[in-house]
Amino acid sequence: DILLSCKKEGINTCIETCLDISWKTVSEIAEYTDSFFVDIKLMDRNKHKEYTNVGNARIIENITKLFKKHSDITFRIPLIPGVNDDMANLEQTVKFVSLLEGNGERRIELLRYNNLAESKYESIGTGGTEKVKVTITSNATAKALWSANTYTIELDGNGVNVDPTSINVIYDSTYKNLPKSKNLKLITFNEKINNKKY
Repeated sequence: DILLSCKKEGINTCIETCLDISWKTVSEIAEYTDSFFVDIKLMDRNKHKEYTNVGNARIIENITKLFKKHSDITFRIPLIPGVNDDMANLEQTVKFVSLLEGNGERRIELLRYNNLAESKYESIGTGGTEKVKVTITSNATAKALWSANTYTIELDGNGVNVDPTSINVIYDSTYKNLPKSKNLKLITFNEKINNKKY
C-alpha cells in the first residue's frame, strides 16, 4: 500500500532487501519499486546457512528472476571480516552477477562492516555482544567476530605534573610513550564498552 501510494504521488521508491521472501511477494512489489538494493552475503550455500541460519537457494532464485524483469538493481556485499571478505566469495559473487540474464546494468557495491549494534546494546544495558552465551553440544568450531576493547587510563604524577594526564589504549596493545615520572601512579582504568572504573 505504501509503495502504491508513493507511486500515485510521483514519489520515487526504493527497497533494500536480501530477497529471502516468496517470489509472489517480490513480483508484486517490483511493479511499484523504482530501485532495488539487494544484499548478497555469501554465495556458498553451506556458509550462508552457517552464518545466517538460512540457505541462499531462494535468494539466488529471486535475484535471477528479478533481474530479468527489473533494470535498476544494485547488489551489495556487506563485508564481514573472516566470513565473506575472501577473494573466493567475491569472485563467485561477481561471476554470478555478470552471468545474470537481463538488460539492467550490473552494479556491485562493497559495504564496509560496522559495529553499530554495539551502541544499541549499550543503550539498552546489555553490555554488548560479550553477553551472548553459546552452548556447544558436540565437537564444533566456534567462530567469534569481535573488536578489541578501548580503555582510558588516567594518570597522576603524585605531586608532579605529568603530560598527558590520560591516554586511550586498546586491549593487548603496547604503549611506549608514557609520561616519565618516578611518582607516576594509576588513578582509574575505564572500560569504554561497559563504562566501568577499576
